[in-house]
Parts: sequence; structure tokens; C-alpha cells
Amino acid sequence: MIHSINDSLNYLNSPDFFIHLDVSGAPRSPVPATKIRNWLERELSILNPELINRFVELRRLDLLPRWRFEHDGLRLTCYPTPKPPELRGTPGVRTLATKSFGGIIDSEGPIRDAVAAKAKRYGILDLPLVVAVNATDHFISERDVLGALCGSVSGWVEPEILNDSRGVWGSNKRPAWTRLSAVLVTRKLRPDKMVAIPAWLYHNPRPKRPYVGELTRLPQIIPRNNRLITHNGESLESILGLPSGFPE
Repeated sequence: MIHSINDSLNYLNSPDFFIHLDVSGAPRSPVPATKIRNWLERELSILNPELINRFVELRRLDLLPRWRFEHDGLRLTCYPTPKPPELRGTPGVRTLATKSFGGIIDSEGPIRDAVAAKAKRYGILDLPLVVAVNATDHFISERDVLGALCGSVSGWVEPEILNDSRGVWGSNKRPAWTRLSAVLVTRKLRPDKMVAIPAWLYHNPRPKRPYVGELTRLPQIIPRNNRLITHNGESLESILGLPSGFPE
């Protein structure tokens, strides 16, 4: 029954917005997916994309409109975020951006899982191993990336690693993935959008083989004495020699 909602929302008429869906409960009868789709299309048609985009930039998710629908034990909550200008009005772009259950959106888990999955492919090497992950979550923050890799941290300037084994690299007492020297994380990188994209190199606190190479030209997060030190570096477009308006 839930699949019918996913299929319907993925192709609703929404040239300017993605839809994020939170699901709770379970329906006891067929869900009127067409009715929900028509209702959302009417609501989306009256929104101002620039205003919604401003709310997202300010990380004021509390200001985003939320639409709720209940049906026979099922409760749905939807909210919009703007599509990038280059995707607005483009046919065939799926509209359903994220789906969560019970109001929880996990931004750390996909990064943690992607890093571990990539690290498994290469076995034990006699050289430093660096894997790259492109995070596409609309609301992902620097804190989410640190949590995925290092686990819980405390403080904002040179944050302290709390060693709770929640991140990819484990803790001082239980280190994990020591053969993984560093992780390169980009955010919302696409072939048509490679300028002004965050790209950071995060070093393993306990690597078997520390990484020292060309990627250290990028901004870095370097663990030192259980603290995470920020080192500024060159932008991705500077290293690649891309013009400011690329790819125009």
C-alpha cells in the first residue's frame, strides 16, 4: 500500500519542488494515492520557490509548510524543498526526495554505510587508502559528517572526539577500519555543478598508513590529541582549473 504512495508522489506535477515524506502507522485499507497526489499538487502550486529556498539556506526547517494526511491508521507528513534551478521544469525528475518513518531523518547513516561499503572492496593494501563519498542529503551538516566518521564530538572550535565507537573509525579502545587512511566528502556534487561545492578530506585518527598526497591541497579535518583541527585549503574548482561559471 505504501508503494502506491511512493509511485504517485514520485511523478506528481511539481516543477519547482521536491517532496519529503514522513510515514507513521499502517493503513488497514487501500490508500487513496491519487487523492493525496492531487491535494499536494494544489498546495505546491501556490508556493514561492525563492522563499522556501531562503528558509532552507537559513536551516529554518520549522518555517517550511507541512501538510498532514491521515487514512485508516496511516499518518503522512510532507514538506517541500526547492529543486535546483537547473532541474526546475525538467520532465522525468523524481519528486520524492527523502522518506522517513516516525519523524526521524538519518543523515549520518548513509555516509557511514557508503564509506564502509567502499572500504570493503579493496581488502588489505600496502598503500594508504582514501575513499570518496558524495553526500546528497539536502540538510546534511558538517556535524553529520563528523558523526558518521568519528562518532560523537563535543564543542565547535577544534571539537573533541568523545570515542563512543559510533563512527566509522571506532574509538581509541576499539579502533575500526584502520586501513582506511582518509575519506574525501563532497556535498551535492554533480557533473553540471562542480563550482563552489564543499569538498573536504577527513583523516583517520588511527590509520595504519597515514595519507600524504595531492588531496591534501583540499581543506582538511586532521585529528590531533583527540581534537579535530581544521586546515584550510584550495577549492575543488581551483585544483581542477575550472572557470567560475563552469559548465556554462
